Amino acid sequence: MKQLPVAFLLTAFSLLFAKSSTLTQQRSEKPTMNKFAMIFRSTRPISPAEAPHRQAEIDAWVKDVSARDIKIEPRHFGKTVTEFAAKSDGSIAEEGSHDGSFDTIVFAEAPSEKDVVEIAKLHPVLRYGMTVEVRPWSGPRN
Repeated sequence: MKQLPVAFLLTAFSLLFAKSSTLTQQRSEKPTMNKFAMIFRSTRPISPAEAPHRQAEIDAWVKDVSARDIKIEPRHFGKTVTEFAAKSDGSIAEEGSHDGSFDTIVFAEAPSEKDVVEIAKLHPVLRYGMTVEVRPWSGPRN
C-alpha cells in the first residue's frame, strides 16, 4: 500500500476544516426560530358564496408567509366526539361539546413574536367570521 505524502494529507485536512467552518458559520447566521400556535375559532358559518374567495385568499397568505421564511403546519379539527370533566364528587362526567368553534390550529416557527403576530393579523379568515389567537408553545418538559 502506498503512503500518501504528508503535504497532501495536510492540504486535504485544511480544505475539509475550512469547509466545515464555513458550514458552521452559515448555520449560526440563521435566526433562532421560536415556536408559536395560531388558534382559529369560528364565530359564524361560512356562506357558500364566501368559500371560494376565502380559499384563494388563504392560498395567497400561505405564499406570503413562505416568502418570509416562516414555517407553518396547519391542522384542521372535526367535530368534538365527546368531552370529559371531573365532578365535585371525583367522578368523571362525559358530555357533548360545549364549544364547537375551535376549528384549526396552525403551528408556526418564526424568528420572533412580532413576526408571527404580523402574519396572524394578515390572515384573511379574520374577514370571514373567525378569530385568531397567537400563543408560544413548547414541549411538556420545557
